[in-house]
Amino acid sequence: MTETDKDKLLKKLLEDLRIYLGITWDDEDLDKKILGLAERGMTAVDRAGGREYDYLKEASPRQLLFDYVRYGRDDALDQWAVNFGSELRTLAVDNYVDNYVEKPEEPNHPAPSGAPLQEKENDDEEASDI
Repeated sequence: MTETDKDKLLKKLLEDLRIYLGITWDDEDLDKKILGLAERGMTAVDRAGGREYDYLKEASPRQLLFDYVRYGRDDALDQWAVNFGSELRTLAVDNYVDNYVEKPEEPNHPAPSGAPLQEKENDDEEASDI
């Protein structure tokens, strides 16, 4: 993402976050705090999900970001990961599944639970009965 794209994203997010948080007055210091929280929140959500998300799209990563900013504004970030842990894990699982479906032949993808693993062929020894 180029610097101008990032600036446009942050400007739009600031507008949307001000509405979400019910901020109707002008306060440059508060806007700086919200933007800083938004940038850190995007990093936290992206890291939890294992990829970069589109925060202009109405979806769970956007909601997690908005809640991150809300918790940060209220000095409660220590509770954000606790309260939204299941949603964050869902992002990670969804990303894993998406990557597995796109590239199942790559060796970095273990067999899904319940799927048979390929056995190595061993011509030198036969399996013994126990």
